[in-house]
Amino acid sequence: IVQFTAEEETARDTEEKIWSDSKPTRELAEIRRIRIEEADLNLSILEKYVKVGKIFDLGAASGFVLKAAKDRGWIVDGNEISYAAVKDAKSKYNIDIKYGFFDELKLKENEYDAVNMWNALEHTMNPDDIIKITRKILKEGGAVHIRVPEKNSKTVSKWYEPHHIVEFTRKSLNLLMEKHGFRTEFIEYAPDNGDPHHPHIDGLFIKENI
Repeated sequence: IVQFTAEEETARDTEEKIWSDSKPTRELAEIRRIRIEEADLNLSILEKYVKVGKIFDLGAASGFVLKAAKDRGWIVDGNEISYAAVKDAKSKYNIDIKYGFFDELKLKENEYDAVNMWNALEHTMNPDDIIKITRKILKEGGAVHIRVPEKNSKTVSKWYEPHHIVEFTRKSLNLLMEKHGFRTEFIEYAPDNGDPHHPHIDGLFIKENI
């Protein structure tokens, strides 16, 4: 049984609303198509830095990234706090996603070639703990791809979401990853395209031997 704090209950309930069947089928189908196409593009970038192997998607939603990764030959794994999303991934893509919080899962060390965190790290209670665990479960030379909303004076009030617990600048994200023994391959701004998660920062980091 997954136990939630009051804050976690609120975050979980928000996710349940997003992934419930309240949206028209056609709208959901379009969301799926766009998300999978985006995931496929980003995976093609990830694969320039790490060979196709086993990937973990933190905050996997309804499995869009994992569906794209599976189609590209990856062995897929991930977690999600919305049970509705977990069921949806199983129903639509036959992908099993772990139900629960990343930092409460019992994951094997040196197990994954890549970890994906797209619009997830800003929702965590303690990013330091999340990155420590990520380092443990990654193989040497493994990659983590992170996307977070950008915090700056022009955008924070415009795009702020109530469940963004921590906010990042390019500098603060880079420092966090370096602190935990990751080498930065790239960290760059992505344009504001009207999505609530934009403008955001994309970064790819490699686990180094320290």
